[in-house]
Amino acid sequence: MHRTGTFKMKRFLFLLCLLPGLWMPGASAQPDRAIRHIVTTVSENPAATITVNYHCNGGESYVLYTEAADAAFAHARKAWPVCQRWSTADIGNTAKTSTFYTQERYVCHAALTGLAADTRYLFKIVSDGEESDVRSFRTAGATGPWNFVAFTDFQHRENPVTLPLIQMMKELAGDPALMLCSGDQVDVAGNEYEWTFLLDNDIFRDFVYAAAPGDHAYWASDKVDGHYPQYDFAYTFNHLFKFPENGAPASRNTTYWFRYNNVLFVSLDMNNSDTATGARFNDQVRWFSETLDRLAGTYQYLVVFEHKSIFGSEIVDSVVARRLRPQWYPVFQKYRVDLVLSGHDHIYSRTFALDGDQVTTDHDAGTFYLDMGSSGDKRRPLDASLTGSPRHAKVMDLKELGQSCAANIEVDENCLKVTVYNQHREVVDSFSVPRKDRMAVCDSREEFLFVHMTDPQIGFRDNSPEYGQTDTLMQKAVALANALRPEAVFVTGDLVNDPAIPLQNDIFTRNLSALTSPVWCLPGNHDNFSDRFSFRMKGCAFIGIDTNCIKDDAPEAEEAQFAWLTRQLEAARDARYTFVFLHCPLVRESLDEPEDYFNFSKEQRRRYLDLFKQYGVDAVFAGHTHCDYTTEISGIRFYTAGPVGKTLKHGTSGLNLIKVGPCGFEVKYLPTH
Repeated sequence: MHRTGTFKMKRFLFLLCLLPGLWMPGASAQPDRAIRHIVTTVSENPAATITVNYHCNGGESYVLYTEAADAAFAHARKAWPVCQRWSTADIGNTAKTSTFYTQERYVCHAALTGLAADTRYLFKIVSDGEESDVRSFRTAGATGPWNFVAFTDFQHRENPVTLPLIQMMKELAGDPALMLCSGDQVDVAGNEYEWTFLLDNDIFRDFVYAAAPGDHAYWASDKVDGHYPQYDFAYTFNHLFKFPENGAPASRNTTYWFRYNNVLFVSLDMNNSDTATGARFNDQVRWFSETLDRLAGTYQYLVVFEHKSIFGSEIVDSVVARRLRPQWYPVFQKYRVDLVLSGHDHIYSRTFALDGDQVTTDHDAGTFYLDMGSSGDKRRPLDASLTGSPRHAKVMDLKELGQSCAANIEVDENCLKVTVYNQHREVVDSFSVPRKDRMAVCDSREEFLFVHMTDPQIGFRDNSPEYGQTDTLMQKAVALANALRPEAVFVTGDLVNDPAIPLQNDIFTRNLSALTSPVWCLPGNHDNFSDRFSFRMKGCAFIGIDTNCIKDDAPEAEEAQFAWLTRQLEAARDARYTFVFLHCPLVRESLDEPEDYFNFSKEQRRRYLDLFKQYGVDAVFAGHTHCDYTTEISGIRFYTAGPVGKTLKHGTSGLNLIKVGPCGFEVKYLPTH
């Protein structure tokens, strides 16, 4: 059996060497390729937006994407990337022989927006006349059971294990849509050929990726005078992967969160020495707590992935046990983390459910800590700090066993089922993480509804007698709103198409007066009045502003309103939720989308986003586009509703129904037809 297995592995490696684009030990990188290091990564809301990352040599580049059924790209959309010229030549300690150092390139990321939930998409990159191969991904949004795969410590540059292990897990897990890695994807982050080995092949593709950095993400070059020179930040990691911009201020892109279906995932950076003792560490703890407070009630499971396990070996890295453990486990205990995925030790260890640092049988309190050790071929022997540990349900000497590990994690309404495999397709561990009752920590105040509608725009694209078409559409919206019996209705502008036409005003006023709930209206660009509002209802803050002074470049009026808005947000700090209403949206789908008639300028959107983040705004409702969009940026949900009146492009006439409950709020777009 051993000889047969050895022969098969040798044959597999030989075949790999014949495949174009695959790196094997001793092979060189391919820096002359026009498009390289292609990776699809998560956004805050991977049901609607996915990010494509790549490096190219310059010139015009863009991404074409379409649903999988459109294999010919006949109906493809185009996403323009954000690109920057980059090399490590001006970065201290970098490897001067690496192509990161010697060859400047463009680092690009493109947000693919407007995606349908739980849908397979195809994409390809066009750069300077060259096209990449066609790749694919599936969006989040599944409503039933689903699964993801997790790895750690691919790491070693002379590594025959990692790529076959990834391929094996893709097969065993049934082509999973999401793949996680808890750090040390390469051994020396400053060596580009190590990243080429991992990223530029026919295996590391066709899934959405999320990763935490490992300590080796800070290694700038090979050993010099007996030590490895270090980066101050994870430079190459941050120029390969674009993750959500919602992390701790001092550790952006290495800390972040995203919601995938019913799971909230949080990445932590446990690697640079400052994360254990200094400002970056304190910044992460504060950010983690604030984030979990804000997102309470919006998920069923909470999974943290980090590199260094706080309940791993106390010998491999003693700093973790002495400094990180006492700081982090009370935080994980407070927020009742379900599962923590890590690596670093190169020893397999998995705890019982721990409440703080003690074993518990309380399903509503326990956290499982899984250190998979290695998904590459670097392994360490089991040490005395883990043998006989009362906290650990399973430990393995990966070095003695010659094993590497990865996990398939199945998610359903009752539990997370974790199955760990070695590289020989053998199950080496399995356990379940029961779903916690998260209602216990939710707000006890009553449920209520409110309605957001926008752009009735009586007379717009309406040549019927007495504007009968837009009149009928508004009547339908009013009838639907009345049937819902909301506490309030908010109309965010473009009430009529031309306020100089009395009949349009009369039709709007007649319909508005038929609403049986209190109504607040804001002006749109077609209206000739200015107004704003701020009040409390059911413990929530409702704030509306006039975006005409922002879009029309009226600096004095805008500054006066901005000062007023700041005061209202300051007063709303203790609100149950804070909702802001606009006519023109900050953005439709992405913070990096081009400026146009239907959004704020990039300078303006960042200014208002920073203000909303500072004061904890929960959701922003807008209109103007005559299409419905939803996105999430830095923990703030942005809802751009379709119109009450006539639509544009893919829009549908309708309104937003918002249900505020004890554990959060839900927004549903209801077509009026």
